[in-house]
Amino acid sequence: MANEGDFLVDMAQPLTNLIFYMLEPQSDDGLVTWNFFDEYFEKNGVNEKNVIYPVFKYYED
Repeated sequence: MANEGDFLVDMAQPLTNLIFYMLEPQSDDGLVTWNFFDEYFEKNGVNEKNVIYPVFKYYED
């Protein structure tokens, strides 16, 4: 399920809406907007190719 270095965020907590908002790449005031992931993108060659956004949604039934 998770790999070394992965973080799983439990969405059953009081600040769920904030977590969701901050991690959403299209949020107007989230971590992408504030350049939090810039080092990751540059290290992975974002200027030469598409780089996968390092946050994934995981659903379990």
